[in-house]
Amino acid sequence: MKKAYFAGGCFWCIEAPLAMTKGVTSVLSGYAGGEEQDPTYYAVKSQSTHHRESIEVTYDPQVLDYEGLVKVFLSHIDPLDGEGQFGDVGRSYTTAVYYQDQEEKEIAARLLRELQTRYDEPLQVALEPMGKFWVAEEEHLHYYQTHPEEWAEEMRRSGRGAIHEMSLQPAPFAAIARGAKRVEMRLNDPKRQAVEVGDKIFFRQEATGDTTCCLVTGKRVFRDFAALYAAYPAAELGYTEGDRADYKDMNAYYTEDKIATFGVCALEIAPADK
Repeated sequence: MKKAYFAGGCFWCIEAPLAMTKGVTSVLSGYAGGEEQDPTYYAVKSQSTHHRESIEVTYDPQVLDYEGLVKVFLSHIDPLDGEGQFGDVGRSYTTAVYYQDQEEKEIAARLLRELQTRYDEPLQVALEPMGKFWVAEEEHLHYYQTHPEEWAEEMRRSGRGAIHEMSLQPAPFAAIARGAKRVEMRLNDPKRQAVEVGDKIFFRQEATGDTTCCLVTGKRVFRDFAALYAAYPAAELGYTEGDRADYKDMNAYYTEDKIATFGVCALEIAPADK
């Protein structure tokens, strides 16, 4: 296993998408970039130190290499914001890639140059040598898991949108990976009902563990699958008619026994890093 270090604004917010990425085994929130000893959450938050809220990412390089990890990180920040990130303002919320050796420095620098070609304004992502990483207080670790409601509210308040993780069968996952612009979703549990426009979803293929991240750009609710299928042909949901036939029995089961109270929906989706 290897470790990598990033600052992406509020560490509660940047922890989750990295933790949901295939190849990442753990993410710790903490503080980096400052020389002061033993920084605390309130000292960093009040800009009383030179630290940034940061994360330590442990990953398996056999599954996800450093270049891929940096790309994932960059896709979840606003690289043009030099004052903070989204709704959080102050140096402690500014972004950085912390490199540990020359190879990491060169990889990160190249990716930042490539990213710059997409913008007219200069990037505001610092590239700095890694110093001391201070692990945050216990109540700030794995916040999206220990305080899911507060975390989701913070994500929406900041302007990032909440992040959800959902498992999919091979056919719908393949459709999304091919670029499907809509996906169907049952609304028979609170996590799915909570999805809103502006949120991100990490779709996970159950068999392989592969993931792809999408931004929810629209949501249309139907009484059941029959109503949804009447509105959208299979191709618009990324399926072939054969795929849909494979799920006929499952869809009937959910329609008859599980869906009546909550309904189903069609989500409009787009790649999250575009």
